[in-house]
Amino acid sequence: MLSPSPAFSSPRATSGAGSYFESQVGTAFVVLMLADGVVPCLGMRGIRKIQFQSKDGPRTDDFVVFTGDVDSPVERKLLVNVKLRVSVSKGDSNFAKVINSAWHDFRNTSVFQRGTNSSSGDAFVMVTPAISQVDIDHTRELFELARYHPISDEFFTFVGRSKAVSNQQRQKLKVLRTVLDRANGGQAVTDVEFHDFLRHFHWLSFDFDLRQGLDRALLISLCAQTARKPPADVWQNILEEVQYANQNAGIIQPDTVSEENVHFYRMSMVRSIMGARRISMAL
Repeated sequence: MLSPSPAFSSPRATSGAGSYFESQVGTAFVVLMLADGVVPCLGMRGIRKIQFQSKDGPRTDDFVVFTGDVDSPVERKLLVNVKLRVSVSKGDSNFAKVINSAWHDFRNTSVFQRGTNSSSGDAFVMVTPAISQVDIDHTRELFELARYHPISDEFFTFVGRSKAVSNQQRQKLKVLRTVLDRANGGQAVTDVEFHDFLRHFHWLSFDFDLRQGLDRALLISLCAQTARKPPADVWQNILEEVQYANQNAGIIQPDTVSEENVHFYRMSMVRSIMGARRISMAL
């Protein structure tokens, strides 16, 4: 008689794939910082530094991106929570952890600064691999609707009555409220607070779970614009630096990046800028 087969367990669930995915997401933000790029969700601002696995302050513990530049000197933060898999449902523990940590940070004024519109304040972002079309249509769209309807009464009236909002979206909104109420110690969150939380929450996807994904290709292509060594090597070097920072709850900023990675980016960018100026003057 055949013995029962052991319960199936996905290799991704037991192989450290989640940690590697998180490291690659962190690497993407470091590459953007070193290339003088901009951060999503905060009005396309420059990146000053990235704090990994913060143990003091935020409960959103994957990493925090600090932004600001000459044109926008006021510091704003992007609190990033990375999950390899998540389901927007009342019983999903991963989603509950994301919302719970974000809600506690949201209520802590020493950690999180709320904004009156998309041009001010801090933001949360949940990063996952590819998002299903169902969640794009029925969950992520709710966060966007909250930002386009900045007054809570107006938002809930629109969601409740508009033919542009599906019944599935209304059901997902109920799920979000239930999970948020639980994060609030079982106490009902007011409409104003619920809407304000939704306005500050974003959901982005990276396809770093794929070996030959598009996002990795695009970022390595960005490395190629400024690096003097093979761009895939540049990416791997920065990934290694992120993994060490992650292990030690470290901070990465332009003046603390290892010598070779600064050389890859900053020095080559200066040469490119000076070369462009000489060409412009010659013309």
